[in-house]
Amino acid sequence: MFANDTDHTGSDSVYTVMSKDCLEVLARGRWNRHGLFSVAEYEVQLSDGETLYRSSCFEAVQHFIVMLTEPCKVAFPG
Repeated sequence: MFANDTDHTGSDSVYTVMSKDCLEVLARGRWNRHGLFSVAEYEVQLSDGETLYRSSCFEAVQHFIVMLTEPCKVAFPG
């Protein structure tokens, strides 16, 4: 992600990576002097702002969302 202007350099920022139904994935980080956004942490939130999960790894966030939204496929003994 690129900054539109250089006024954001070094400032903490948050942007929405994904928003679907009642879930949002936010990226928290800083703008560097080249205008690029460096993510420090991802956060999964409910639409009301309650944080469910935090990680510096986007793959971990994706895995959490799959675990949260996919139906359980465990076979219980009958």
